[in-house]
Amino acid sequence: MKYCLPAFNVLFSVLLTIVFSHSKSIASGSSKLVFDAPEDFYFGLAGAPAHLEDRLNDIWLEFANAGGVAAYKNIPQASKRLMFWTKPEVELDLVEASGVDVYRMGVDWGRIMPHKPRINEDGTIDLSTLAIDLHALARYRKIVEMANARGLEVMVSLFHHSMPSWMLEQGGWKYKYSGVIFYEFSRVVVSELADVVDSWVTFNEPAVYAALTYAGGIWPPGGPQDAFAFMKAFGVKGSFKRALDNMIQAHKSVYLMIKNLDFKSAHGEVNAKIGIAHNVALYTAGNLIDNVARNIVTYNLVDEFPNRTIGYLDFLGINYYGEEIVTGTTVAIREDREYSESGRTVNPSGLYIIISKLNHRYNVKKKYRKAYHPKGLDNIPFVITENGISDATDILRPAYMIEHLRAVDQLLKDGINILGFVFWTVSDNWEWADGYCPKFGLFAVDRTSPNLQRTPRDSFFLFQ
Repeated sequence: MKYCLPAFNVLFSVLLTIVFSHSKSIASGSSKLVFDAPEDFYFGLAGAPAHLEDRLNDIWLEFANAGGVAAYKNIPQASKRLMFWTKPEVELDLVEASGVDVYRMGVDWGRIMPHKPRINEDGTIDLSTLAIDLHALARYRKIVEMANARGLEVMVSLFHHSMPSWMLEQGGWKYKYSGVIFYEFSRVVVSELADVVDSWVTFNEPAVYAALTYAGGIWPPGGPQDAFAFMKAFGVKGSFKRALDNMIQAHKSVYLMIKNLDFKSAHGEVNAKIGIAHNVALYTAGNLIDNVARNIVTYNLVDEFPNRTIGYLDFLGINYYGEEIVTGTTVAIREDREYSESGRTVNPSGLYIIISKLNHRYNVKKKYRKAYHPKGLDNIPFVITENGISDATDILRPAYMIEHLRAVDQLLKDGINILGFVFWTVSDNWEWADGYCPKFGLFAVDRTSPNLQRTPRDSFFLFQ
């Protein structure tokens, strides 16, 4: 099997009922899919600006052109991405055709705020120097309205692994004023889009971003990738910890800002729901000795961010792709496991195990709950904000999809509140430092064609 050598595995190497019945083939259209979910349960699809938007001179384009993304320059029309900026209707039509209720998209920080504002001596922003691209802001509103016109509710991510180049030069999330600037960016976006957006994600996979950027040096701007630099980053005053602290404080301030704004969301609800999209994996130890390494990884990448923000969440979004077997100072590849083309272990039961544990921690024991939380919120609901598989052959994806939905079905039967399931993704696209190698799309993309022609895989019809 071909592997894409994902950045996730490079990082971890260093860091130590749904009922599906059918009588004929999927292609015949006679397959029957039954999902015993609550009436208000929703399905969705997701994408991100850095993956989809053309005419975007962002840190990822700079990083790729500098040689930081291997599977980039060997791909036709690599910088074109999926033209979601100039022709969003192409992707949105596919989302509508899938029959989902929700589309999760993002806004690019650098596109909205192209220049660095001046910071006053007291740490506030000199608002007279705040440059906002009003045309870009209006374009995002138009795209959201296009989604609404197709009957889609919209979930908007404010930070999805990309920032302005000038912020990167200041140190990114290590910069002590990063939260102040992000707050102002978020305030501008929310104020403009509040009446057409249904829910907000402040951060997508914050711990993964901090680890791959500031510890692994795998994401822009890049950096040392040796064990010493990695372990130093995870020290008490290391760059990973500083970045995570700043993102945690930024999330809290943006959450409170949105809650205090006087507006109604797209469907009339006062104060749209706010959460994070938190990447989790089922970390298992290769043997008894490996438990220490497994516990370190789990605390830093799974536990810390939600532990410290749980009182400032209306929902806890879960991005789950598979299992990671920690052994010694690496991640094991086992013959008794099934793997996606991006080298991730397929383990649907992990989704059930992790959400069950998080529900017990936050909703049963109510551990880590803060004094402040929204009025009337007794328990934190969950949303599967991402789940998907890299599989160009489309051989594994149908079973992967069904078995993960079986896990969701069992969680619902256990009484755990799960609001929805958002699949990653619509069309094959640029996947961060892994470039164009991973194929996560329900639609294959012909990058040799002028308009990047899409062809549905069989799993798209199953997803419908």
